[in-house]
Parts: sequence; structure tokens; C-alpha cells
Amino acid sequence: QPVALAQGTIGQKVFASGTVETWQSVSLAFPAGGRLSQVLVQRGDTVQAGRLLAVEDQVPLQSAAAGAAATLSGAQAHWERLTSPSPADLSTLKVNLANAKQAYADAQAAYRDGLTTAKSDLAKAQAAEQSAQQALSNDQTLLAQTENLTGWAGNQPVLTPGVVQAMNLVAADKSNLVAAQTALQQARNAVQNPVALRSAVDQAKGSLNATQNAYDLALTPPSDAVAAAQSAVQAAQASYRRAEYALANGVLRAPFAGAVTSSPFKPGEMVGAGTPVVSLAGNISSLKVVAQVDETQVDKLHVGQRVQVTTGDLPGSVFAGQVVRIAPQAVEKNGVTIFPVDVAVRAAGLRPGMDANLTFPVVATHALYLPKVYVQKHDNRRGVCVAGAGGDRFLEVATGLGNSRDLQVVSPLLRPGETVLPKGGCKPVW
Repeated sequence: QPVALAQGTIGQKVFASGTVETWQSVSLAFPAGGRLSQVLVQRGDTVQAGRLLAVEDQVPLQSAAAGAAATLSGAQAHWERLTSPSPADLSTLKVNLANAKQAYADAQAAYRDGLTTAKSDLAKAQAAEQSAQQALSNDQTLLAQTENLTGWAGNQPVLTPGVVQAMNLVAADKSNLVAAQTALQQARNAVQNPVALRSAVDQAKGSLNATQNAYDLALTPPSDAVAAAQSAVQAAQASYRRAEYALANGVLRAPFAGAVTSSPFKPGEMVGAGTPVVSLAGNISSLKVVAQVDETQVDKLHVGQRVQVTTGDLPGSVFAGQVVRIAPQAVEKNGVTIFPVDVAVRAAGLRPGMDANLTFPVVATHALYLPKVYVQKHDNRRGVCVAGAGGDRFLEVATGLGNSRDLQVVSPLLRPGETVLPKGGCKPVW
């Protein structure tokens, strides 16, 4: 049956759930992980501002701070030496450079002198070898002459003292010749390949180069080395600040007066950095409920709107609340897009941590509405079929509030009292 488009007040209720919280709450944690040495409160305790709540083992924190300070000191000293060498350092480097230059000059002179000496030694070795050759030749001739004077005793030759002496001389000459030839070869090697002499020069040259490089770097250090040293100082400073912060915050104190809502650890247990050790709630006479409102419903709410709050912890009790803030940006929670909405509630009996159910009554006045069944839907678009003297026409509309029977429709072309046909009254035009 056709229906007349009505105008008036239409209302609906938006439902949401949330958690009772204090306006002032905090979860306290240590910036560095460690072992708890003291836990001085438990859940339900009331504390005053400044009250000591928990203490972390200080020895590792002190050790870490001392190590970080030493690292920073070393990095700063290195950077200062690199960028601003002291007069004493420069003086030492100059002395080292002068000594290295003198050592190199001495090694070169020793090389030249040694080579001259080696050549002289070669001439002497050559003369000595020739002399040994001549002595052997002379003594061999003498031995041949004395052997002719050898007598016989029966069938055995009898060596005279002269023969024996000549034989000894030949043997000695041969030994001297071998020694002279060995000395001659060594002298030749020293002249042809003066490795030992040259090695000393090379070592002195290497030492001079290293000393010169150290002096040059002290005067003009490479930019990349300066940058690396500066980065090391910055990293050490950051580590030192973290270590000092961890040491300074190795004790937890209450930042305000309130009640302990969580204290899950015991002395001796290990806690990680940033792990809440004590949670504290402020004044519980003034509370709020942080409601999680679906993105499709949040546009129906406004700041100042009245809210009904109930909780399963207090069956039958209904508390009055008021919207004080609607988050400007949505968040994802369990795959659902929601907007956090803060609802102020002042009621005896509510406690932080309670689960709450919220009902937001929503009302629109001077609204056009009709039964839901007259609204046609297709691909997230909605429209109604309006009867008229010039012919039935299909109008696309926006929808607003709705209840179990009626639904608000919005279009600048609609007027109160117009006749709307049921589905099938005219063909939808999208």
C-alpha cells in the first residue's frame, strides 16, 4: 500500500561498550630491563605523590653507566686528538719525523759504505784465492820432487821426513784453497746482491713514510676519519644518556596520589624494558568510560550528548554520563574500525577497570521518515518511488536515523505528505 511521507521526531539508540577509567592514570616501567630488588606496593594500595613503589637492581645499571662514560671519554679524546692535536703531540711527532729522516740517511750512507767495503773485500778475496792456488801448486811441485828421494825397505817404500812435510803442506794448501774460494764466493754475492744492506735501507724508508704520514694526518686529518670520529662520539653520547637515564629511573615513584590498579611482579623477578611494573589510577570520584563506537554510528553522536551507562559488576544500576570527546581519527581493533569516545561519568560505586555498556539516545526533529520497507537498496545506494500527477518518479535518497520500524530519508526533492509507493511501484533509476 502507498504511504504518506511523514515529518516529525524520530529517534534511535546507539550501543557501545567500553572500560571505566580514571581521568588520570599511568603505567610505570623501567627504561632498562633488569631484576627487581624491591616491590613495595600491591594492587588496591592507596599512595601519596612521591611514594616509592619499586626498585630495580642498581649494580648492573651503575656498571652500564660507568662503561658508557668510559666509552664516551675515549671517543671524545680520539676526536680531539684527531681534530686538535696538542702542542706536545705535535712536538713529539716532529721529533719522531726528524729521527726517522736521520735514520734513513744513515741507512743510505751505511749502504754506500757497505757496498764499497764489499767491493774491497772481493778484491782481497780474489787475491787470497790466487795466492792459495799458487801455494798449492808450489807445494805439489815440492812433493813430486821429494817423492823421488823415497827409499825402500824390502818391498815397502820408506817416507822420508821431507816427503811427509811436503804432503802436509799440500793438504793444508788444499784446505786453505777451499776456504779462500768460499770467501771469494761470499764476497761476490755481497757485491752482486747486497740484500742485508738494502734491507736496512728499505726498513728505514718504511719507518720514515709511516712517521711522515702520522705527522701529515695530525696536521690535516682525512674528512672521512673526522666524520667517523664524530659519529662515534655522537653514538657514545646517546648510549651514555640512555645509561644515565636508566640509572636515574631505576626506581619508580608515584607521580600523583591515587590507587594501585596493577602490581603483577615480585622481588627477584626479571622485567623487560618498558614492561609496566606498577599501574596507578588518580582520583576515582571522577571517572570516564572510553567507549568503542563503530564507524557507521559515530556520526550520530556529538559532544554534550547524554549517555546511559550500565555495568555487569553492578546489576540493575544505571549511571548518567555525557560525551566529552570524540576521537578525530579511527583505530583498528580486532579487525573492526572504531572511534574512541570519552564519556564522563560521576557515580559512586563505579571503579576503574570495570566493563561498561553504553546507550546513546539519538533524536532528529523535523525529520522526514517512512517505514523501512519502502526504501529500495542496491549497491549501497538507496531510493524511494514517489507518486505524482505527472507520473511516478524514482528518487535516490540518503538515510539517517532509524528504529525497528521507520527510517529517516533525506533529499532536497522530498516534501512532507508525498505519496511513496512500495517496492515495484516504479523502476529504480541509479
